[in-house]
Amino acid sequence: MREWKYDVRDKLSDYPKQKNAVETLPDEIRRLESEYTSLHGAIYDDTPVQGGGTPYENRLLHNIILRGDTERQLQRARLAVEFVEAALNTLTEEERHVVDVMYISRQRGATERLRQELGLEDERSVYKRVDKILKKLTIAMYGGTEG
Repeated sequence: MREWKYDVRDKLSDYPKQKNAVETLPDEIRRLESEYTSLHGAIYDDTPVQGGGTPYENRLLHNIILRGDTERQLQRARLAVEFVEAALNTLTEEERHVVDVMYISRQRGATERLRQELGLEDERSVYKRVDKILKKLTIAMYGGTEG
């Protein structure tokens, strides 16, 4: 099996998780912003800890860093989802269904189920169809395959 298949399959299986991150990370960012507002509004007159600021300053800095990291994670997740969705949009409804059953929702007994649904002779026929779809996705994602 060639490298491009592994990469495309990984992106397809990660797609639901990335999509979930796009939906949930904005809530985490709002929570962190609310926490920051609460921390920022509080007034502490602490003595700095050895080698740094006060515990209050450390909590503020930690929150700022965490918000920035979370915002970058959200941006990466959005890009990953858009990348996969753009490639999926090149597929027919049947091809999309095959990819969904095999990789995106990873259903048990996927090969046999698809064999029956598509009226294919054997499992090998299913894998040939899957390989053809993966190649189509690879070209949609990267413009071509090696080898």
